Amino acid sequence: MRKKLVIGLLAVALSAFGADATAGGSTVAQQGSFTGASDSFFGYSVAVDGNTAVVGAWNDAGGNGAAYVFTRNGSGAWSQQQELTAPDGASGDQFGYAVAVSGNIALVGAAGKASGQGYVYAFSQSGTTWTKQAEFTSSDGSASDCFGCAIALSGGTAFVGAPGKLGNTGGAYAFGESGGAWSQGTEFVGQSSSAYFGFSVALAPNATTAVVGAFGTSSSTGSAYVFDASGSTWSQQAVLTASDGATGDNFGYSVGAGNGTALVGAYGNGGQGAAYYFTGSGTSWSQQAKLVASDASANAYFGYAVALSGSTAVVGAYEKSTSGGPGEAYVFTNSGSAWSQQSLPPQGAYFGYAVAASGTTAVVGALAGYSGEVAMYAPAATPPAAAAPALGGKVALLAMALLAAACATLRAGPRREGAAL
Repeated sequence: MRKKLVIGLLAVALSAFGADATAGGSTVAQQGSFTGASDSFFGYSVAVDGNTAVVGAWNDAGGNGAAYVFTRNGSGAWSQQQELTAPDGASGDQFGYAVAVSGNIALVGAAGKASGQGYVYAFSQSGTTWTKQAEFTSSDGSASDCFGCAIALSGGTAFVGAPGKLGNTGGAYAFGESGGAWSQGTEFVGQSSSAYFGFSVALAPNATTAVVGAFGTSSSTGSAYVFDASGSTWSQQAVLTASDGATGDNFGYSVGAGNGTALVGAYGNGGQGAAYYFTGSGTSWSQQAKLVASDASANAYFGYAVALSGSTAVVGAYEKSTSGGPGEAYVFTNSGSAWSQQSLPPQGAYFGYAVAASGTTAVVGALAGYSGEVAMYAPAATPPAAAAPALGGKVALLAMALLAAACATLRAGPRREGAAL
């Protein structure tokens, strides 16, 4: 009986000291969500940089297309800042098919413009207002090139994919901005028919490394290409393939890039999908990890969309069978020795169709009946552990009294011979 009393007194005393303590965590939490107009395809493309996100809706505005800029305030709340449209837009232009943002520049692809040749519109920000800066296309463009189907942007450097070029062989173009004017730099063309080279593009934050996907190579086994810049000239450095690549994997359907890192989606791998993480520099690149969903299932299309920012990777699986889906997205965090993952519950049907990342912020698009929906995520705030009350506080006094009583009870109890107190 004495033992139970002592344990009880100690438990009450300890709970008095620690009743207000809370354990922090890095769980990713939703910060906001937005829904598009009927049949607008809002969320078909997404991009984020810091506290600014851009969302494409290529069938909005009477079929011309639109893009929407959202900003986050200091409290973590997102709100719409402006709707972007093409001043010369026309039905079928598909403005918003692809989007990118970096600093005060946003790029919006209009893949259907000029009989599918495609154009890119550049917007610049001044204060809270975004204004059209320029529009451009490739110097050798032709119908059905789909220039602007994929866009990557870092500072004043852009990579633009044209996967329909030369009968779906595909192409990719480097562009540079100076004084508001955009000029074409190096052009690259796919190495085989129906490679769809340029279907996905990504730029590292340092703007000197680009990754271009070509999911159609080798009977849709797929591949991705690494390019480096020396001044204004770009050159191919490496070809990335999956260590376990197979026909129909579609490796390269989506790509992400960091400084010395790359992430490549292969939504057909193993019938479930995967994303592959590479590190390297110059001509030397190697696969470091294969990311898969902890709840992997057949035909989930895991890897259909990927994004990479620092140690954070976001992977979409828009066909994943879920109670609120279909669709799911996953946030992976690289500790240096291993990857951990957290799944994001669906926010609209076909959630994970498009993803973007900046730091630890993730933006995920869902087709949601073609009206579309977008959700923003970031790590939940970690509340500080509550400090123990000052010794003069009532709680501390009670705790000390209980501890004293416990100790007195211990001293009064019988001892075994040679036993310590």
